[in-house]
Amino acid sequence: AIAPLLQLVVSENTAVCANALRALTVLAEVPRARAQLLEHVPLLKTRLTHPTAIIQRAASTAIE
Repeated sequence: AIAPLLQLVVSENTAVCANALRALTVLAEVPRARAQLLEHVPLLKTRLTHPTAIIQRAASTAIE
């Protein structure tokens, strides 16, 4: 489930990207998933500079 969501994180569609980030945030509550996601923090950090504030906030929450 993580790999397809990571692909959606780079979507130009704001809703798709934001929802993918939110889903990853929920998955990160599971220790095994969190360990996998730690490898992809650099990708998530790229969304911190997205021009849309909702994406920036969702990325920030996902990284926390």
